[in-house]
Amino acid sequence: MNAATPNASNESIESLIRGLESLQDGARAENMLITIGQPAVPHLTDFLLHTRPRTVAEPRVRAVRALGALGAYPALVKYFREGELASDAQVLFAEDAVRSAVANELLRWKTEETFSVLLQAAEHRATEGLLFAFGEFCRPESVPLLFHSLEDDLCREAAMAALRKLPEQARAYAVQSLKDLTNIQIRGGNARWRCRATMKLLRDLGVSMHDWQKIHGFLFEEDAGIVLSAAQIGLNAAPPSEYPAILQAVIRVADRFNCFEEQEATDLFLSSGPLARKMASLAEQQRLDRGEEPRWQLPSWRILRHVIDGSSKGRHYGTA
Repeated sequence: MNAATPNASNESIESLIRGLESLQDGARAENMLITIGQPAVPHLTDFLLHTRPRTVAEPRVRAVRALGALGAYPALVKYFREGELASDAQVLFAEDAVRSAVANELLRWKTEETFSVLLQAAEHRATEGLLFAFGEFCRPESVPLLFHSLEDDLCREAAMAALRKLPEQARAYAVQSLKDLTNIQIRGGNARWRCRATMKLLRDLGVSMHDWQKIHGFLFEEDAGIVLSAAQIGLNAAPPSEYPAILQAVIRVADRFNCFEEQEATDLFLSSGPLARKMASLAEQQRLDRGEEPRWQLPSWRILRHVIDGSSKGRHYGTA
């Protein structure tokens, strides 16, 4: 904690508070307020709690960082407990950066109270930084909220990172959620993205053969990303007798892969040995027998040819 700088008047502190708004001198004002020490805390607190949020977040983020450096725990907690969310969408989006900054500063005090404050704040409105801080506690009771956050494009990666720190609880909850055994509804709205993320999480965490039998039906989904993750899980958890059906599922949706999924699918086939090469050769021959011409602009044709050739390297083909 910083000792107070002599002769720091209220007027000079208020001048520095206004300086937080400066594009050029805002960082300097932040550092000088930290140097002043405790006399600056009431002014910073008032700025954070009683000035109206705007579409530019950085001045308030600077105030948050200064409060954290000065040990102003009560002010940061009060921000979450008493602050109201903005009604304007642009302001609300900007204020998410402030919420993330407050959460990060609260990690200086990893107490039960801090966890409770972060949990309530995340339930009210999650942000990437808030979920990251929340996840640092590695508490099992956070799992439901983290899974709920998988629907949010801006929070998904932070939620997944936090869930990876709780592998046993996350694995069990993921399997349950995919079987509709919890409040989470996989279908509808943004639930497809949550399902995708859940399958990717299980791919990373691994599942038992018993759990695989609960989720193997996702091989028959129409969403290519979900099918690919299900196949990646299956080739590690399913009995070998299921491998042909798993690889066939990947071929079925291959033309809907994006470039990253196409590479993953190619690698998946190549890692599956002679069986995959045999299936790729058969699938390509069946297409040719039907009179289809190779269409190298389609992922399925490229995947089959790479597997037959035994190469995961992309190559240039002329379009049909």
